[in-house]
Amino acid sequence: DELFRAVSLRARSSLDDFSAHDASTLCWAFGAAGFRDPELLLPLADQLISSGELRKLSPSLAGELLFGYAATGIFHEGLLLTMKETCIKGIWELETEDVATFAWCFAKLRYQDREQWMALRSYAERFMGRLRPREREVVRW
Repeated sequence: DELFRAVSLRARSSLDDFSAHDASTLCWAFGAAGFRDPELLLPLADQLISSGELRKLSPSLAGELLFGYAATGIFHEGLLLTMKETCIKGIWELETEDVATFAWCFAKLRYQDREQWMALRSYAERFMGRLRPREREVVRW
């Protein structure tokens, strides 16, 4: 935790310097480590949205960024709205693991949106045979 606290303090002082890719990597690492830091991640989401950086992410990297928020239980309405739009717009470009990541993140954060779930369902129905058993469980969850 000491390393993540140090990274967090440094990152908070330079939010304007984060590219979308930098933020995705940082959020994924925090999520994978289970390091919950709303004091960093909430203003980071605000900055990524207001700067337009968030819309520059590929759907795959967007899923990784969202994972950091979902894995640590940090809900940010604006981030989820943008991620929903990214997911829906790029749904047919996603790999099955990306679809499973988005589905898991939305479910974990209890983000209920009919349009997003219909897009995920449509993808899953078309490619259900390609999903690994664990991915199928996540998508059905």
